[in-house]
Amino acid sequence: MKPKIILALIITAATCGRATVMDFRVTPTNITRFPISVRVTDDNFGKRIAVFYKTNETTMDEFLHSNLTVGDEDNQIARCAVEQLWRTNGVEFVFTIADAYVSASRFYLWEEAHSGKRPISSVWLCWFYLRDFVTNSVPGSVRTNSDTVSPEIVKELPRRVKALRPGTSREQVWKQLRLTPYEGHLAGVSSFPEKEQYWLTWNYELELVYENKPGSDSANRKLVRAALYKNGRKISDSGK
Repeated sequence: MKPKIILALIITAATCGRATVMDFRVTPTNITRFPISVRVTDDNFGKRIAVFYKTNETTMDEFLHSNLTVGDEDNQIARCAVEQLWRTNGVEFVFTIADAYVSASRFYLWEEAHSGKRPISSVWLCWFYLRDFVTNSVPGSVRTNSDTVSPEIVKELPRRVKALRPGTSREQVWKQLRLTPYEGHLAGVSSFPEKEQYWLTWNYELELVYENKPGSDSANRKLVRAALYKNGRKISDSGK
């Protein structure tokens, strides 16, 4: 599998049901739980960030991937794979980013499970906002844009999410959020059977948590809570 943007990977896992994605957001407070380290230094052009991923004897180049997504608070500027630099006991990913893009940019690292050179339908994924590891990160300018869900719907979502109530069926949740036309097309990942996460635009995320009752019809599962995030920061919660 060639390096691809992480959203394409997650779409495959979430919609085809052929892969299990173990998805982890890394922060300075939990990084010791993961086989990675992040080092940040000043550079002439901004911040130089080095990510070290500790490998073992089973790690293979063709099953290890990375993605750097660069943007300001509302606009995606670029996304690309980062060169893998093999070191003793691990792989290093090094890149430099301008201060103006630190706040909203993200780095993704994922490894496909495999048996020898045969891939297995499981993916381990970790990611982080660059700002979490850079002190005094500079927010980008604010402009309006969206790549997937229309700007008009995105603008109304904080209010609509807040109006949701526990017990609402999954089908009604999508209708009330005016997202029914996008169902099945949004990139996302289900970390657990009862939890769904969707990227509405490149920097807006919707989290939906439902009751987990065996044998319940997917469309009629009842909502427990909903939350809307912008650049990883919660901006709206469902009601109680």
